[in-house]
Amino acid sequence: MFGSCDHRILVPAVIIMGAIMALIADLMCTIPGNQTVLPLNSVTALISTPVVSWVILRRYYIK
Repeated sequence: MFGSCDHRILVPAVIIMGAIMALIADLMCTIPGNQTVLPLNSVTALISTPVVSWVILRRYYIK
């Protein structure tokens, strides 16, 4: 995704991307106009499942 194998670039990028994903999941948990709050872990799983599946399938089918 970042086109680099350099850990000096990847570690901060992964930290920032993880924080952004957590903020997006947290915003999705609080439904506007409703008193219901969804569990954060279920929303995070819904976001990350397609990403992990894509990475696994890409590894085996695209070489």
